[in-house]
Amino acid sequence: MGGESLAFLMSQPPPHKGYKEGEGGRHPYGMGKDDDPYALFRSWYEEWCHVCRDDGQEENLCGLGTVDRRGLPQVRMVLLKGYGVHGFDIYTDGMSEKSMALRHHGHGALCFYWQAHGRQVRVEGSVSLVPSKEADDYFASRPRASQIGAWSSLQSRPLDNESSLRQRVHHYERHFTGQNVTRPPYHVSMGCGGWIGWRLTPLTIEFWRQGEARLHERCLYIRPTPHHPWHHQFLYP
Repeated sequence: MGGESLAFLMSQPPPHKGYKEGEGGRHPYGMGKDDDPYALFRSWYEEWCHVCRDDGQEENLCGLGTVDRRGLPQVRMVLLKGYGVHGFDIYTDGMSEKSMALRHHGHGALCFYWQAHGRQVRVEGSVSLVPSKEADDYFASRPRASQIGAWSSLQSRPLDNESSLRQRVHHYERHFTGQNVTRPPYHVSMGCGGWIGWRLTPLTIEFWRQGEARLHERCLYIRPTPHHPWHHQFLYP
C-alpha cells in the first residue's frame, strides 16, 4: 500500500468526490462514481477483453504477489478464472509454491496492468479455498490435455529430467483412457496435494490511470473487513 497502513488510510476524511474536472469529468473513467469497485473492475476488464479478442492477447493475465515462509516477497503471472462480489479466483496445484505461501500467510495481492489503456488495478486481501463444487466444475471445463497435465505435474518440485514429466503424462493418459479426467483430490486434513482454487477476498482495490507528466489518476476503494461497506478516496499520483 505504498508504505501507508490500512488503519491510516481508513482514518483519513473522504475527499470531495467531484474534485477531478479533467478528461473524465467529475468521475474520470468511472473512478469514484460510487462505492462499488466490482462494477468498475468489470467495466475496465470487459473493455480490456475486447482489445485482447482483437489481437489475441491473454486477457486474464495478472501478477500474484505472496510472501514465503522466510518472509521474502514473491510474484508470478497467473490467470484470473473468476471474479465478482465473492472475490477473485485463481487455480493451481495444492503443493505449488504459491499455494504454500497463500496457505501459510492467508493473504495475497493481484495486479492487473493493461498497457493499451494505460490502466492498472491492484487488489489486496485475504485468501481462502474455492468451494470444491466450483473447483470441480471449472476443472471439468478445461481441455483434456490440461486436465492430464494437472495430474502429471508435481508443480514447483524438483524435476530430474524432461523424460520424467513425459512418462507421467503418458501414465495418466493411459490411466484415464475411455473415461473423464477427474480433478486431482486435495487432502484437506493434510493441507497438501491436488488441484485447487484460491479466492482472494479484497480489502483494498486501487484503480490507476496513466496521466500526462506523471500526473496519474488513482482511486482507492477500501474496507476494514469483508463484512464492512466500501468507501473510496482519491490519492496523489
